[in-house]
Amino acid sequence: MSSSYRVMVTWVTLFIYNVATVASICVTASEKLPIKLEKEALLNTSWWQNSEAINSSDHCTWYGVSCNIAGSVNGVSLISTNITGKLARFNFSCFPNLISLDLSNNNIKGSIPSEIGCLKNLEKLDLSGNNLNGQIPSTLVLRILRSFLQ
Repeated sequence: MSSSYRVMVTWVTLFIYNVATVASICVTASEKLPIKLEKEALLNTSWWQNSEAINSSDHCTWYGVSCNIAGSVNGVSLISTNITGKLARFNFSCFPNLISLDLSNNNIKGSIPSEIGCLKNLEKLDLSGNNLNGQIPSTLVLRILRSFLQ
């Protein structure tokens, strides 16, 4: 083998290794980023006011929050916890793995945001016993109809 061929093979091998390493880092970072966004989105609702939640680095241990094995929120259950404010405080786009959302029997006011229909994995939604008004968003109605037709 000529030395130029050996250099080229070595360079290609190093290049492929570096690309694979960078891709691995990017995938890892992109997996961690949504989890951090979820925690920030939960805090931004002001529904977890107690110091236990704010001081805990693991939002999966907070009252009413359940997570999948990867640490991504898949359930929020704050039934009769006297939370107030608008449902729009909950940034639905930050929760791609949310399966269950139960905020029943609280004091949530206003309308149901259309972004709620973007929760592609949502199987259970309970907003009863609140002071919600307006129409059910068409995005949510379409999701419900699709689930019945499947």
